Amino acid sequence: MRSVSGTNDMPGRTQRMLMERIEKQQAEVQQKMDSWYASNWNAYLNAVKAVNFSPIGSK
Repeated sequence: MRSVSGTNDMPGRTQRMLMERIEKQQAEVQQKMDSWYASNWNAYLNAVKAVNFSPIGSK
């Protein structure tokens, strides 16, 4: 048998801390993406237009 020390609350607390860290990182990434799009919107649109194409027969 395996000996277990500590309380059963630890996995829940650890998971909560990990989720809080992930949510914080996601918010930071979203903020960086929003600021990038805000400052580079015209360049982004030009890049999308450069690779956009019309399927045959759609004209």
